[in-house]
Amino acid sequence: MTEKITLAEAVKSKDNFTKFIEQNEEECIKQALKGLEYRPVQITIPQMTPSADGLCSGLGAFKDGQKCYVFWFINNEKEEMLELAENLNTRFSKICGIFIFKPCLNEGKTEFKCLLKPEVNKRQPVNTRTKAKLLQFKLWELYRDICDGSEYPDMQVAEAKYQHFQYVNIHISGIQLIQTINTQNGYVASELSMRSREKFLKLKEHKEEIEKEVGELIWDDNEKNQTVKIRKVYPIDVYDSKNHKKAITKLIEIGAELKAVAHKYL
Repeated sequence: MTEKITLAEAVKSKDNFTKFIEQNEEECIKQALKGLEYRPVQITIPQMTPSADGLCSGLGAFKDGQKCYVFWFINNEKEEMLELAENLNTRFSKICGIFIFKPCLNEGKTEFKCLLKPEVNKRQPVNTRTKAKLLQFKLWELYRDICDGSEYPDMQVAEAKYQHFQYVNIHISGIQLIQTINTQNGYVASELSMRSREKFLKLKEHKEEIEKEVGELIWDDNEKNQTVKIRKVYPIDVYDSKNHKKAITKLIEIGAELKAVAHKYL
């Protein structure tokens, strides 16, 4: 397990600062995005002393036509860089929203002070009356019941929701386990989503052993994407009520398999 880096250690070198951000960014970003519209691309830029070159380099992951959020983590505030980011937000907030965070200590606890955030649209209310949303909510309720009584209670989700995906904390920095119920294409799936290509490649070194253990996986390592993913899909008609218990039981099982793989090889 990677040793946690303190803020005092983080500011000693660029490498330390980058690793520190990787270890702490997940909760910060999660809180920042609460209530905001979904955007498919998230770009993290750790930079002790902000520069225009650093921002431009980070934005290289942004593709035309995709909306994104940028999370610029800095240690030293520079007024001209804050003004630059604010101007970019004013001009391009409909497609590219920039947050700036600075780590600090508050009574001995590390916190991230938000120096800048974009003016973006709030997430539109979900229409929970559609057939798909009602089914998803019903299946997440079933998921919670089955998970509680299963041998994998750590795969539990927080609550039933009118949406197709849920996050499960697997306690590995920089990696999220996402559980999916796809009503449109008829499958359930689990995936390890990570911003660290290094962790992805470390797992891929053991691809043959891993797939012997858990079966065929989808290894999504498109270099143009900010996140890389390892996914296992189980096709099943989730509209057929006879399949509900089987679909949810399988979803819990494959989530547990991917969690075990991540802890074994990282």
